Amino acid sequence: MPQDDPLAWRERHGATPLSTVGACRSYQIAPRIFAFECTGHLDSDTMFGLFQSCWRAPGFDTPYGVVAAVVGETTYDPDLRTFADREGLVSAAAVAVITDKVIQRMVLSTVGIATRLRHGTVLTTHEHFDDGLAAVERTLAARLERT
Repeated sequence: MPQDDPLAWRERHGATPLSTVGACRSYQIAPRIFAFECTGHLDSDTMFGLFQSCWRAPGFDTPYGVVAAVVGETTYDPDLRTFADREGLVSAAAVAVITDKVIQRMVLSTVGIATRLRHGTVLTTHEHFDDGLAAVERTLAARLERT
């Protein structure tokens, strides 16, 4: 399967479906690693629902990580700017956002600095799913090694 197929990761990594929130879906790909397919119009409630599906997964434990694949023509609600301030948020150790759009990666990399300072979440951006997954795995391994 070519790496540039934005949905080929599901089969490669044996993704187990968790939930559908709006037009988006969440999956579990390892005990502490989850994946999102984000499409359509993203807002804070949708993102919270996707994260919530991770927290409700059987055997959920922290630290955990998420690989979020942005698929198709996705738009963003301004309320996502305050997503990290939501009550009840269980912070991820790592979030990797996958998008083929260079400008989105640049903007999200800037957001990642604030996210790390506020929550300790390592937010990275990547063009390919497997690169983002590797980044999440490295961060989780380092956090687990410290415990």
